[in-house]
Amino acid sequence: MADIWSRERAWNWYRERGWIVGCNYIPSNCLGILEIWQAYNHDKVRKTMEKELALAAYTGINSVRMLLPYEVWKYEHEGFMARFDAFLDLIEAYGISLMPIFFDDCGRRPIEHASVKPRFGKQPEPVPGYHGGFPPRSQEQSIDPSYHMADNRDNWPDMERFVKELVGKYRNDKRILAWDIWNEPGNSGSDGHGNVNKSMDAMEAAFAWAREMDPVQPLTAGPWDFYHDYFDRCRPGELTPIEERAVALSDVVSFHYYGPIELSVQLIEAFKVYGRPLFITEWLHRPFKNEVKDHLPLYRKEGIACFHWGLVNGKTQTHEPWDWIQHMDLDFSSWQHDLYHRDGSPYRHDEIEIFRILTGKHNHLNGDDAMSAKGTISAKWEKPVLIHELPAFEDLGLDARYSHPGKFGSQYGRMVLLRDGSWLTVYTIYDNNGYTYEASGGNKLEFAISHDKGNSWERLSELGHPSRDLDNGQLIELDNGDLLLSCRSVRWHESYQLHVYKSTDGGRTWAFWSTIDEMNGSPGSLGNPDKGVYEPHFYRLDDGRLSVMYANEKHVIEPPYYSQIISQKISEDDGRTWGEEIWVAWDPTSPHLRPGMSVWTRLQDGRYIVVFEVVHLVMYQCVSAAIFYKISNDGIHWEAGNGTIIPAQHGGPYFEQLQDGTWMVTSNSGQISVSRDEGESWYTVESLPFTSHLWPSLYALDDNRFLLLNSAARPNEGHNIQMCIGQLE
Repeated sequence: MADIWSRERAWNWYRERGWIVGCNYIPSNCLGILEIWQAYNHDKVRKTMEKELALAAYTGINSVRMLLPYEVWKYEHEGFMARFDAFLDLIEAYGISLMPIFFDDCGRRPIEHASVKPRFGKQPEPVPGYHGGFPPRSQEQSIDPSYHMADNRDNWPDMERFVKELVGKYRNDKRILAWDIWNEPGNSGSDGHGNVNKSMDAMEAAFAWAREMDPVQPLTAGPWDFYHDYFDRCRPGELTPIEERAVALSDVVSFHYYGPIELSVQLIEAFKVYGRPLFITEWLHRPFKNEVKDHLPLYRKEGIACFHWGLVNGKTQTHEPWDWIQHMDLDFSSWQHDLYHRDGSPYRHDEIEIFRILTGKHNHLNGDDAMSAKGTISAKWEKPVLIHELPAFEDLGLDARYSHPGKFGSQYGRMVLLRDGSWLTVYTIYDNNGYTYEASGGNKLEFAISHDKGNSWERLSELGHPSRDLDNGQLIELDNGDLLLSCRSVRWHESYQLHVYKSTDGGRTWAFWSTIDEMNGSPGSLGNPDKGVYEPHFYRLDDGRLSVMYANEKHVIEPPYYSQIISQKISEDDGRTWGEEIWVAWDPTSPHLRPGMSVWTRLQDGRYIVVFEVVHLVMYQCVSAAIFYKISNDGIHWEAGNGTIIPAQHGGPYFEQLQDGTWMVTSNSGQISVSRDEGESWYTVESLPFTSHLWPSLYALDDNRFLLLNSAARPNEGHNIQMCIGQLE
C-alpha cells in the first residue's frame, strides 16, 4: 500500500494546479444526493447541471465538491457508473474538476430512520422555510440518535468495494482533483456539534482502501468542530481525537470554518503548523459574518484552496439558517449560503464581481467601452469583384420596419466554398417597399455562383416568401452535396421564424426543410420590447451533427428578463428536426446587454470559438456594440457570460482562422483585426480595399490567402455585394 504523501510531494502537486476555487454543489432541482444521481429524471437534473456549471465557470469556480451516493452505487450500479462518468465529461467541458466525498458523519441520524434500501423515484418536495428542505427530525427516545452505516461492520465489505472501485477507476484521471474520504468526522448530527469518535475505525479503513489503489490525487478528511466563536469550548486549532487522526492520514490538510474573519486568520495560522497545502472545504455563512468580501481575498492572499457552500439556491433551501442557531442574536436578513437565485441572477452582484476579479474572469469593458489594438499589420489585395448590383427604385413609403428601402440595394452576403470548387453566395435584396405593399413578399434572398474562384459571377436563383421579409441567409453543404440555407423569416413585431431550406440541385431551387425556432403573436404584440429570433449560423460538430446558433429575445418575458442571448440547437438528422435550446452567451449580472450576430467555427486545435456583438441599448438606442469571443472545448457547453473583448471592432462581426492558425475578425467597424497568439494580442490591417464595412464576412483560401465579402457602400447610396482576396504580409 502507498504511503501518505511527503510534504514535498504534496506541495509539488499543489503548485502545479494554480489557485483552486470551488464550491459545494447540489443542483438547484435536487433535494439530496439520491435525487442527483438516480436514474429517475436524471435527464432533467443533467440539464440543470449544464446551466449551473456554466454559471460556476463564469464566476471563476474551477472545482466542485460533492458527496458520492453509496446507495445509488449499490442499487443502480451500472447506471450510476455511466452517469458519474458522463458528469466528469460535463465538468471537464467547463474547465472544472471534482472533489468527491465518500462518507459523511454530518449525515448521522436516528437508527429508526435508517432503511435497508432508500426510496428511489420521485422525491418529496421541500417544506418552505427550513434549511435542508425539511424540519429537523426528532431524536428523542431513539436507541441510537447518531447511527451511521459504518457502525455496522457487516456493511464494510460493500463500503470497501465502493471506495476501491471509484478510486481504482479514476486513480489517474485529471477530472478528479482530490478524494475527500470522510466529511466532518465526529459530527454526531445533534445540535450542530459533535465530538463523537464512533467513525474512527471506519475512517481509518476507508483511507487504507483508497490508499491501496495508489491514486495520483491526494487524500484528505477535514476537521470541522469550530464553526464559529459562539461555543467557548471551540477554539481555532484545537482538534478532537478523530479530527487529529483525519489530519494525520491526509496528504493535504482540509478543514471547515464558518466564523468571522479574525478567527479565520487565527485558524489558518494554526493549521500552517502541519506544513502542507491547506484546503478550506466549507465556508460562507453570512449571519456568522463569514462573507465573500473579506474571506475570498484572504484565501487568495494565503494561497488556500477554498470551497464555499452553495452555488444556486434551490430545493435544499440552504439560504435559510440552520435550525439550531435560530435562537441566537444574529442578523438573518441575509442568506446563509449560495451565490445565485434559481433564475441565474446573482444574490449579491458585488460578491460575483469579487469572485471574477480574484479569479481573473473579470472584464472591465463588458461591451460598453472601446479598446485599442497593439499596432498594425500590412496586407496586399487583389482587385475587388462586384458580385451583385441592385438598382435603386422609387421609394413608395415606409416598410414594416418604418424604413425606406428604396436605395438599400443588396446586403448581408454569406458564402460557402463547395467541394466541386465553385463558390456560392447568398445575400439579401431590397427590390420593393416590403410585404405591406407587395403580394410576393418583402426582402428576398438571391444566390450567385462563381466557377472561376470569384473572378466572375452569375445569378443562380431567388427565394422569397409571401407576406414576409427574408434576411440573414447562411449556407452549408451536406456530405451528399445537398445544400442547406438558414435564414430569418419575419413579420415585424408579429412573427419571427428561423427557417431552413434545402436544395438538391446546387442552389437552383429551394424547398422548405424545417423551423429552427420561432415566436409568433398578434400584430404588434412582439414589440416593445422585441421578442424575436435572428441571425442563424450553421456549423457541424466534430461528431458530425449539424448545429446552429442564433440571437434570441424570447427570454425577455421571464426573470431575470434577458434582453437577448445567443442560443444554440443541435440536429441529429441534418437539419430536419432540432433539439432543445442551449445557452451560449448571456451575462448573469447584466441582463440588459444584448449578445447577438454570432459566428462560430472549430479551431485547428479542436476547440470551438464563437464571435459576436454585445449591444448596449439606452432608451432603445445603441450606445455600443463591442465584439467579444468565447471558447468551448466541445462546441456544446459554454461558460456563462460574454467572454473576452476584441479591440477595434463593433457591430456585425465575422471570424475566420487562416491556414497558418492566424485568427481574423472583421465587423461593421470597417477594420480587420488579426491575432497570431490565440487572442492574447490583436493588430489591425492597415490598408483595406473598401472604405466601409457592412455585415462583412471572411473565408480562408489556399496559400494562407483569405476572401473578404462585403456589403460595400455605393456612390448612389445603399450597398452592393463585392468581394476581394487578400493576404497578410
